[in-house]
Amino acid sequence: MSYVSVPKEEHDSPDAEQLAIKTRDPSGRLCDINIVLALVAVSLCFGMGVFMFFDLAYDQMKPAETTSAPQFQFNCGSSTSEARAAGCRFDSTTFTWVPPACFGEPLMEEFLGSKNWTWSLDDFAREGDFESLYTTMDYHVTHCAYAWKKLHRSLFSGDLSHIDGYTASTASTSAIIGEISWLW
Repeated sequence: MSYVSVPKEEHDSPDAEQLAIKTRDPSGRLCDINIVLALVAVSLCFGMGVFMFFDLAYDQMKPAETTSAPQFQFNCGSSTSEARAAGCRFDSTTFTWVPPACFGEPLMEEFLGSKNWTWSLDDFAREGDFESLYTTMDYHVTHCAYAWKKLHRSLFSGDLSHIDGYTASTASTSAIIGEISWLW
């Protein structure tokens, strides 16, 4: 099969044929430009995807930015008189002076009522007026359990403003583990 050109008629203008030839790109430049533009678009999309992936991964790996809770900015001092002057309360559950917002009287009363703590009958001990005080190992283990209970109540309620510095301290948790690990 061969191609035969249709004869031109008088009403055909040479400009129409020239125009048709100009719209076709015999060298393939138009096709090359389309390929290049498609590659650029794919590269940009891929680059944005990689950037977003690493940005998200970085956000998940870095520690959350938190502001210090009020109880950690509150100082009860280093003596009974300083603690009282600061408005702190003595918490028999944690055996520490705590800021008013961290004092959990219902939990402390539950702790005190859980056993017959002989020292708890001493008004001075219960008020925190002592230099040193000895307790039984039973007291200490129960104190540890209630400190964890206090921590978990705050964590599960979502309100961390009532956790005192002692209960929130990782050093306290390590000490508790050290003290009760011999039980197993």
